[in-house]
Amino acid sequence: MDHKKLKQWIGPGGHIDEGELPTDSVLREIHEETGIRVSLISNKKGIVDTELDLPFTIKLDFIDSDRPHNHINLVFLCKAVNDDLKPQLDEINDARWFTLEEALKLDMPGNVRSLIPQAFEYINTHPEILK
Repeated sequence: MDHKKLKQWIGPGGHIDEGELPTDSVLREIHEETGIRVSLISNKKGIVDTELDLPFTIKLDFIDSDRPHNHINLVFLCKAVNDDLKPQLDEINDARWFTLEEALKLDMPGNVRSLIPQAFEYINTHPEILK
């Protein structure tokens, strides 16, 4: 999605609300920002019954603002349940689907760009996760 404040293409996301699980936050934020309903591509290890879905990766971003701070980003892979894009235009300019080649040509932060081929590779080498 084309983020208004950042003026770059990034994936949907946001802050975890108080009392909310990270996975519930992912589903909520994606739907709020894009209109898309998704399900998580689970990455559980099956170690304990109470295990949460694991993120694809966790990245750290330093935010240099009037209040400098770190953002810890839990990056989950998801699959769309519907494809009716309805961008939340107060936060984003646009939301679209892209091929890998198209996505890599977009103006986006480098650490977001580096995740895209890795996510495509993971999904392409694990086709069972899309069923």
